[in-house]
Amino acid sequence: MQLKVDFAFPRLNRQVWMAATGVVVVVYLLDFFTPFRLTNDTVRYFALLEQRLGTWPASFGSSNDFLPYGYVFFLEGLARLHILTPFTIALCQLLYLGGSLYFIKKLFGTSINTWLFACLTLLNWTTIKLVMTPLSELQFLFFTSAALYSYHRFLHNKRPAQLVLTVVLCLIAFVTRTAGIVLIAALLLSFLVSHRQALTGGLRQRPLMSGLVLITLLAGLALLVTRPKFITYLGYFWRPLATDGGSFFAGNLRLHAMDLAELFINTPYSKVAWLIAPSVAGAVYLVTGLLFLGILIWCLIKHRTRIPLFISFYLVLYLLLIFNWPFFEARFFFPILPFMLAVYLQHLGQSSIFQRRLAAVYLTGYVLMGVFVMAYYSRLSYDRDFMKQRHDAGIWEKEYDYLFSGRAVDDGVTVNQKALYILRKYN
Repeated sequence: MQLKVDFAFPRLNRQVWMAATGVVVVVYLLDFFTPFRLTNDTVRYFALLEQRLGTWPASFGSSNDFLPYGYVFFLEGLARLHILTPFTIALCQLLYLGGSLYFIKKLFGTSINTWLFACLTLLNWTTIKLVMTPLSELQFLFFTSAALYSYHRFLHNKRPAQLVLTVVLCLIAFVTRTAGIVLIAALLLSFLVSHRQALTGGLRQRPLMSGLVLITLLAGLALLVTRPKFITYLGYFWRPLATDGGSFFAGNLRLHAMDLAELFINTPYSKVAWLIAPSVAGAVYLVTGLLFLGILIWCLIKHRTRIPLFISFYLVLYLLLIFNWPFFEARFFFPILPFMLAVYLQHLGQSSIFQRRLAAVYLTGYVLMGVFVMAYYSRLSYDRDFMKQRHDAGIWEKEYDYLFSGRAVDDGVTVNQKALYILRKYN
């Protein structure tokens, strides 16, 4: 198996991919000397952080945000150590990514090339953006991949401590992102399916104990779904379904397929739509998204004996969740990007010559686009004018202008005071 892992670029050996990964990591580190990367959700996370620290200006009012607190706790830890800066946030998130890739590699073993897998993940535009942006995706990826690996170890050694660790990691993932409920569901379902015969026999032999376990599980589920924040998230699903379910599903399928395509075309739709007719670009992204989704499902079925069942359950349930989510952004798919890449690479390790040649053409374009994106984000780090105009589509241009100039806000000018406060404090 290991002899075929360089299928896509047969002239490039393991050492070349290792060196390429090393160069990419060095570029990452250089780009960490960046101005604070602001987004709408970043403002929300830092508002919650400021309230926990007791430093949020009273004039801004309290923030009753429903975001989970897992990532806020991470930021608070850095703040209390007095190292909460753009560099340390990015460095910690790169370490999160490194740990995640390690766990996923251990799950897939020698069926994928370690350094090719790492390089492709690092060169994805969403990875480059999210490592440097204070958002929860990297932390969520780390704890979900750690939980899956811990469960994998439990299945092999049957040690209770490993199961306890899996539960703890699942809970941390859940308090980081509410989507972590999918991780819990995937592990439970895979366990029930894998042990259905033994469980059926146990239910018949110990009906009282089985009833108590069932009641406990139902009580825990009821406690979870009745939490105010969980109800808020559920509302995003039920309101659109109640008003116009047909268009909700049709619109979600199309727009989320385009979001998914952004990962594999390796550039956002917004960066392409102005180069060609938006209708043509939309069609290309839609077809690409559906194509890669179809290939993923096909690979999960074809290689079901080689891919752990709990990984297949997790990927399918997570996709179902996001395709029903009524907000659209490629970063929502990021927490399963490395898993999807691993599935594709595992398949191509046993593919035909034609498929390997086709993969070589595709991956050449993917890598070249990734290099271009790295250059783009490097310029954002070091060119302040470019940063003001292009970061987050330029919606924070006035805030960055006041940050970089250091001058007071002009009378009559409307700026996001909360965002400017966060920029000036943490930049």
